[in-house]
Amino acid sequence: MKADISTVESLLHGSSVFLIPHFQRSYSWGEKQWARLWADLHNVASGDAQRQHFIGPLVCAALPFVAGENVVRFEVIDGQQRLTTLSTLFGAMRDVAHKFGHHDLADQINEDFLLHHRRKDHFRYKLVPRTTDRGVWQRLIDRDADTHCDQSKIDDAWRWFQEQLEPLVQRDGVDVLNRLLHAASQRLAFVAITIKDENPYRVFESLNTTGLALTEFDLVRNHLFMKVPVAEQELFDQKVWRNFERSWIDCAAKDGSVGTSATVFLRHFLMRKVGYFARGEVFVQFKAWADGLGNSPAEIVAMMKKSADIDADFRRVERIRDQRNRGDAGADWPKNAIDKRLLQLAFCDARSAMPLILELFDREQEGKLEKGELVHCMHDIVGFLLRRAFAGEQSKIYAKKFVEIARRLEAPVRACLQTELHRIGWPSDNIVVNELRSFALYRSEPMKARLILEELERAEAHPEASQLAALQIEHVLPQKLSGADGQEWKAMLGENWRDDHAARVHTLGNLTLTGFNQTLSNKAFATKCATLRKSKIGLNDPIVARRKWNASVIEARGDELAATFCSLFPVVGSAPIDDGIDQVQRTERADINRAFWKQVATALGALESADFSGTPCGQTSMIAATNFRSLRIVLRFDRATDQIGVRASFCGADGLRQFATLRTQRARIETRLGASVGEQEARRGRTPGFSIERSNVGLSTAQGEASAIMWLANQAHAFRVAVEPSLEDIGAKRKRQRTAEVGRIQMTWFEQLLAAARLRTPLHANQSPQSDSYVSATSGVRGLAYQYVVRRQTGRVELYFQVSKKDPTRPKRQFAWFESHRREIAKALPALKWIAIEGRNGCQLSIPLARGYEAPIEQWSEIHEQLIDTMIELHATLQPYIDRGEVERV
Repeated sequence: MKADISTVESLLHGSSVFLIPHFQRSYSWGEKQWARLWADLHNVASGDAQRQHFIGPLVCAALPFVAGENVVRFEVIDGQQRLTTLSTLFGAMRDVAHKFGHHDLADQINEDFLLHHRRKDHFRYKLVPRTTDRGVWQRLIDRDADTHCDQSKIDDAWRWFQEQLEPLVQRDGVDVLNRLLHAASQRLAFVAITIKDENPYRVFESLNTTGLALTEFDLVRNHLFMKVPVAEQELFDQKVWRNFERSWIDCAAKDGSVGTSATVFLRHFLMRKVGYFARGEVFVQFKAWADGLGNSPAEIVAMMKKSADIDADFRRVERIRDQRNRGDAGADWPKNAIDKRLLQLAFCDARSAMPLILELFDREQEGKLEKGELVHCMHDIVGFLLRRAFAGEQSKIYAKKFVEIARRLEAPVRACLQTELHRIGWPSDNIVVNELRSFALYRSEPMKARLILEELERAEAHPEASQLAALQIEHVLPQKLSGADGQEWKAMLGENWRDDHAARVHTLGNLTLTGFNQTLSNKAFATKCATLRKSKIGLNDPIVARRKWNASVIEARGDELAATFCSLFPVVGSAPIDDGIDQVQRTERADINRAFWKQVATALGALESADFSGTPCGQTSMIAATNFRSLRIVLRFDRATDQIGVRASFCGADGLRQFATLRTQRARIETRLGASVGEQEARRGRTPGFSIERSNVGLSTAQGEASAIMWLANQAHAFRVAVEPSLEDIGAKRKRQRTAEVGRIQMTWFEQLLAAARLRTPLHANQSPQSDSYVSATSGVRGLAYQYVVRRQTGRVELYFQVSKKDPTRPKRQFAWFESHRREIAKALPALKWIAIEGRNGCQLSIPLARGYEAPIEQWSEIHEQLIDTMIELHATLQPYIDRGEVERV
């Protein structure tokens, strides 16, 4: 990047041509801006003859030099409104000079500021506006007789400046014109910034002073137009690009532009071609992909157009989804099988699956997938997404996983898709039914709740199922229990009405569809039944047949509906071969991962102090510490996709605020790092941060793995060094030294404990040491974990009942179930402590020990053996109760 102070004359007087790129808006300045520039020009002309007046930045990208050309071309990234206005002012000066007979001055202005007179093509003009402004501009410069255009802002500016100049020249003669020309050309100055080999999107994002919202789709548009000869650009715009951009005409009507939605589409489209990449990298990835194809711009647009039409179809069904969620009449359920599946996907909020969906449609269009199979594939994806949502499985993995599936699909396509979905984890009927008993469906997943209730109703084959759009979701047991009707509900629920209401009100068993939602509201059960009997909704028939409505009835109805749901959206296909690997194989895999991370930690330790070297673990990621509470350096590898990456992750509320600030300093961080980085937004269960990734590293070979180890170590070190100064500048909180020391002690403690435990029990074999006070291993049931806990003076082993945001009363219910078996458990484990922590939802069944990590190191081995003995005994006693399956259903 090069920055200079340049007068207008130095910019326009030479052999330069300034092209306004297609991502820029058309010329839009009006009289307010013209008058301000005119006033500035008069002040400069009448003031100190040596003083320059700066009118803002002019940011340009130098375009490649073409052999045989006698012009140097620049693309205007920022400052096009000012540059176009000044060029228009020079044009008006030229015409006024001609009008008053000063033809030599007019010719001088023409040659110095407006035209390269020896050229005959588009580059004879020193300024080349966008195609929408270009025709008017060229006719004004060429002084065509029929020039004025009432809808052109450039024409308006030209005439406005003429109207200001003519009275002055008529009164004061040509001297005033010379004085103003001198002031405009030699005393008005830009801060001219020229960039080369840099992402113009990033530059515009940090330097733009107009407030114009530039998207990466705008940059892609411009990149393609620049590949088209200037003389053919208008035809390309009319015949090719506008037809492509019309795919987002609905977005233009809603948001005023197509850029944001089209950028999202481009990212989904490209990830099928090049693999997963972070937001903010669309233009860079597109440029590399498109330039590598060798196809013409028209051919590239044609490749994208088919997928853009699918994206438009998906937005259309999203609007139907939103109408049905509002209960708008007329938003009919589609009759077309493909539209039905697209609408189901829209209800699943399946944007993260779009790369895979686009790939499936592409296969169908190429004749590699039958239309019926395409419909079945989409149905499989819908069922997969619904089941995982109801089972509480994480969704943050979808963005990358669906891209990987799209790139790995082989014939037969549907069987391959099903195998890949099993590889991620396709919850069984038993898991779904159990989880739906307590899953707060309406509160957690209202769109999916709507979809499931409609599908259950359609499964009844009711003659009026097509009229479901105008219905709304109704809670049979009201969300609020108030007044006399509320007292009646409390009596029906029984003495535990408060807990039962909190646990069941939003579950599937308590939900139905009705057109009387506001009328029913919080009415008593008998009143609701009288109204629901009038409906023609099959879901309501079993409800009105009941004499009471309590927790057991809700659970029973929920089980029936869940079983029907499972039959409508079954688990199909077969799991990948390695899904049946035993504990020994999983342990071996964890050991391989741990050995890999030990080498990375060693390499990182050679660059850092021991405090920052990272902790080897059995997972596919490792965390390296930093000097700041909110910053973590996360290293990862993926053998399946042959990718590695490093991320600077910002944790907690402080980290979220700090990331928002540091995003504005991204260019500075990239300079320190010596590389471009991607951005990861904060989403549910995912911290924000900056990332850098590398693909095709050859992890399956010794040489590739060695290279990956050094790259990960170097990038982790570079990331910390690049980010920490910026955190220091904004006053981020550093870690307390005492906290870091304790973390190192705890890390060493658990490293030795787990190493010893792996020799005796597989329970914690896949777990890794951490700089915290506990290490957990699953019991096989959601919410129950076996934990080793260590403090300064004490330690313990425990079965911990984990807190759940979706089901806050679950720990207490599970704990109560164990208490019902307390007598026989206490016989086997008399030292067991039963702890229901007041004011919190977490509970513990624990056995304490009297020594912790501050014990002499030579005693650690003995303490570890005691903890392992106790954990084995705890697990042997409690796991048979867990394996009964009853605690899952409470």
